[in-house]
Amino acid sequence: MDGEHVHDDTVTSLGITEPGNMNVDLLFDWVSRLRRNKGKDIFRTKGVFSIAGRDEKFVYQGVHMVWDGDYHEPWGTNEPRVNKLTFIGKHLDHKGLKESFMECLDTPENMTKRFGSPLRFAVGGKVLCN
Repeated sequence: MDGEHVHDDTVTSLGITEPGNMNVDLLFDWVSRLRRNKGKDIFRTKGVFSIAGRDEKFVYQGVHMVWDGDYHEPWGTNEPRVNKLTFIGKHLDHKGLKESFMECLDTPENMTKRFGSPLRFAVGGKVLCN
């Protein structure tokens, strides 16, 4: 078997590229669940995220259950804010990963789905109470 290479068909890669901003709470909760439930099968992950309310890129990388990220340089003036994420792992559920990632986008629908109905009053607005 000298010089032969054996392929494992259960090991695949997945790249996700999605414009828009991520909700940091939804994103961090998602990553935490992935680490806990799928970390042993995710060999490597890396990404750059556009976080709602932040001007800096959030750069992220991980190996199995050890994942880390931090804010780095700001997005360029004419640079499109796009989220890019790559997974390499075993038994990756490509459809499930993509769908669950999309639930982290900073949209009113995702916030309502996750946290219930939106606030009755605008943030910062005046409210009269008895």
